[in-house]
Amino acid sequence: MKCVICQNESVIVIKTIFFCETCFQNKFFQKIRRVLKNLKDKNVLLVLSGSRDSLVLAYFIDKIFLNRKNTKIHLFCPEFNRFIDFFENLCFQKINFQIPKISNENEDYFCTNYIRRLLSMLNENIEGSEKIRSVIIEENLNESAAILFDFICNGKGRDACNYARGQIDDLIFIKPLSDIFNYEIDHYYLSLKNIVPLSAIQIKRSNIYEMSANFIDSLTKDNYSTPYNIIETLKKVPK
Repeated sequence: MKCVICQNESVIVIKTIFFCETCFQNKFFQKIRRVLKNLKDKNVLLVLSGSRDSLVLAYFIDKIFLNRKNTKIHLFCPEFNRFIDFFENLCFQKINFQIPKISNENEDYFCTNYIRRLLSMLNENIEGSEKIRSVIIEENLNESAAILFDFICNGKGRDACNYARGQIDDLIFIKPLSDIFNYEIDHYYLSLKNIVPLSAIQIKRSNIYEMSANFIDSLTKDNYSTPYNIIETLKKVPK
């Protein structure tokens, strides 16, 4: 089959659409850049876990913001030292102060309460309108849908709707991978094997999240729009 864009021989099939390697990579990059192109904040927090998705995202954000001098990306990654050689080659401002401790067994580095405390510490030294209120996170489409299920199963339906819309109270979440499926990242991760570390970690998630993710993945095999439909439905719930 021919690539849908350039008509060269295809090597990748996404949702029954055929791509050559070059066109697939360009399409992937465009999806991420589309989410970030209107970002006007002078300071943004980038929270990465050290997972496969987070390292791919870091690579692309570095390319996108390398020449955008009006935006400073502050990188926070609990696994920074594990990937120090990779991160040191990126243009981000690395957070090097004593990070807040996790306060209870139900909290992790990526929950909204922890991010609020992290931002509070960061913003102590940032003036007025330049204070950080936007957070870039690594969730792809499948993960976002599973996280929303986790919210709902824990009695946080209102937070689920707000999170789907990208904002909980004053905290704005930016998700550059929000239009990208697991299997698309599988393809791209392999193409970056000489640049991005292949020793990415697995994030420890709650049992509810894992069950939700497996359920959504099973539905996606029959209807690839399932994660998108879940997110869009919750966005439309009245505030």
